[in-house]
Amino acid sequence: MILLRFFKTNKVVLSCIDSPRRDFGWRLLMAKKLADQGISTVLGKPHDIFLILSILRKALVFGRFGGNTGRGKFDVDLVKQIELTRSSMFFLHDEGAFYYKEEYESAVRRIYPEEYFSKPFLKKVFFWGDRQRSIFNGVYEDCSLDVSGAPRLDYLRFLLAKKPGKPKTDAKFKDNYVLICSRFAGISPARDDVSLISDNFLNIRVETEASSETSVGDLFRQQVKRWCSVSIDRAHFIDAIYDLAKSYPESEFIFRPHPGEDASLYRTLYRFLDNVIVDKSGDLSELLQEACLFIHSESTSGVEAAVIGVPSINFSSREDGGHTVAGASEVGEKVKDFNELRETFTRLLTNPKSSLQEDSQVLAPYVKNSTSDFNAIDKVNGDIVGHFDKNSTRFRISVHSLNKNFWFYLLRKLVYFFRSMFNKVGYEDKSSGFNKRFIYKQWRRIGGKSGEIKILFGFVFILPRKTL
Repeated sequence: MILLRFFKTNKVVLSCIDSPRRDFGWRLLMAKKLADQGISTVLGKPHDIFLILSILRKALVFGRFGGNTGRGKFDVDLVKQIELTRSSMFFLHDEGAFYYKEEYESAVRRIYPEEYFSKPFLKKVFFWGDRQRSIFNGVYEDCSLDVSGAPRLDYLRFLLAKKPGKPKTDAKFKDNYVLICSRFAGISPARDDVSLISDNFLNIRVETEASSETSVGDLFRQQVKRWCSVSIDRAHFIDAIYDLAKSYPESEFIFRPHPGEDASLYRTLYRFLDNVIVDKSGDLSELLQEACLFIHSESTSGVEAAVIGVPSINFSSREDGGHTVAGASEVGEKVKDFNELRETFTRLLTNPKSSLQEDSQVLAPYVKNSTSDFNAIDKVNGDIVGHFDKNSTRFRISVHSLNKNFWFYLLRKLVYFFRSMFNKVGYEDKSSGFNKRFIYKQWRRIGGKSGEIKILFGFVFILPRKTL
């Protein structure tokens, strides 16, 4: 029945999600607000969104493409399908701001496919901050380049304001725990992510830089050098955290690996420390809000801590500034070795203090909503409402859109579906955030009612109340 009601709607946003554990929360909040204004949302993996797109006309695709750069084979097929169905796209990348200083401009150009900016289907490109926006100077007839901020930060503020002083929601953790986040997925990826030195990652570089004078071998050499640098960073970080936890046996440390990182190594390394729990489940936002202190290593999670006022320590052992992460390396209390970590940790435990005002000034060029003066979700939703004031979606099946690409991706979905019956997604895999239980929990956290959301065949449907 939900599908029949869905096809009666005339305003549909197709929201592509690549990193569910990190992004489902704010996507659901955004969809809930759109439903209040009569707009339906379908959330799903990009390959699944392709299938829904094929049976609609004048839908709006929101988010990033399937690949990190938007230039892979699937992304070319997706663009063709968007154009074929006379649909439009609002582009917002979930990794929109923080890259190595020495290659900042090339990294931004890598994930924002400028060659699409002049195509009529792309109506808006949202940048997290003015720093990224300033790299693109062209004027495009059908596409506007806007600065929106990062929606996840407003989602965090929403949760924080929703239940101030709320009791702990997870009884398995003690009060006043210290949260630690790592960021080393590139050298120790989870089963369903890629390594910095894998062919898949190299192909991403080749897709975006094949026209340059740099050879494939030289591109790979750059990746090897980065892999080595990150490996050294991780070794120092692991060692310092081990000594810190051993020095403070009365404190509980929750060690959370990156969503795309293999957690098994950390369980092995810290298995004799009774006060360290390696836990990758759930959404970071819940853990972050309830932590008394946050420790990271130039992670974007440190930005989230800064925005909601959680005291943080930023550990980096490198003296060389070239491989520091612009923006993310500058927030929180900076330390470079165990002695500095221990001194800062002791001081912040006894006198918790967040450098919120200072950090906000540092972050402002990279993330417009680093302060609460600007709301990214409201900005994006306002533009979506404005788009649908001029356009209406309609259901339509035609031989042109149900083409060979449609049948290929439908067959692909069926293969993956039957494979999942025998090869279950692990709860620590990157894609485990598409689990129904996880999604429903996120929906309830933002005040959503069970009758307002339906999950079918891997698609999440959120419709305006009047159509349910």
